[in-house]
Amino acid sequence: MIKAIIFDVDDTLLNFSKYAKKEIQEITRILNLNPVRIQKVNKLWGITIEKIVERIWGKKYVRKFKKEFIRLQKNKRFPPNKYALHSIRELKKYYKIGALTSKPKALVRIHMKKAGFNLKYFSFINAAEDSKYNKPDPRVFSKPIEKLKLEPKEILYIGDSIFDYIVAKKAGFKFIAVTTGYYTSKDFQKKGLKKQFILPSLKGVEKCLNAYFVK
Repeated sequence: MIKAIIFDVDDTLLNFSKYAKKEIQEITRILNLNPVRIQKVNKLWGITIEKIVERIWGKKYVRKFKKEFIRLQKNKRFPPNKYALHSIRELKKYYKIGALTSKPKALVRIHMKKAGFNLKYFSFINAAEDSKYNKPDPRVFSKPIEKLKLEPKEILYIGDSIFDYIVAKKAGFKFIAVTTGYYTSKDFQKKGLKKQFILPSLKGVEKCLNAYFVK
């Protein structure tokens, strides 16, 4: 039986990649980096900004890119995804709620507050710097599991990327995918996730929980 739900943040709770496009393009101009198709970046959201930069442009640009990324995004407001605020308000009545993201610590709480989330609803909000491990390494969940004092099978992780699904599966968590980011239902099904656990938005989470995870 599920007793806690952990949410990814960007493109799961926040409508992020659509609005981050401008900053990515601006940073590539500032640092004189080779421009890339934004889809290539969007495909990698779910891992840290450091890993994204390293994969696309090289390790030597990581520090400068992250500095500019935080500077440009610190005062920006990313809207909540549809049904996200409502889902958190309702689900926190029955489950412990947490958030775990690869987003930099300097941004995650600021962006969530600006989007209208009540941070008191969350038992924890873990950012990239809160663990030396990052998705898709399941050890990224060590601190949340310790705080929740639950077995992995009692925890549900909800995310929008393939990295979210992989890390949840490795950790022994239940998983629900929302196709509010780059990846489609077919992408998740190709990785082995059953169709009933793939939703177009957070609207169907309660129904899915009651149908498949409540005994």
